[in-house]
Amino acid sequence: VDQAYQNAWKKVKYCDGYRIQLVAVSNKSGAQKVYNDFKAAFPEANAYLSYTEPTFRVRVGNFKNRIDAYRFLMKIQGLFPGAFITRDKISFREI
Repeated sequence: VDQAYQNAWKKVKYCDGYRIQLVAVSNKSGAQKVYNDFKAAFPEANAYLSYTEPTFRVRVGNFKNRIDAYRFLMKIQGLFPGAFITRDKISFREI
């Protein structure tokens, strides 16, 4: 494989993928509680707490396709009934 090609792929940090959004709220403490509850129930899963004015969001997972995201959504829907799948930029190295 061409060395330039390999070097180019090493620079890729994010790609299009999917995450599951658990909550979008205006207060950080509410989002932090959902984040902590999720990590307690699923410690092996990736979880992200982000802020885009005026909303705190908790999203989970790094799924390269919608089917994988859907499978995980089915696992967590009992604890997080409002969760839904959303497109997001995901970490290429964590897939």
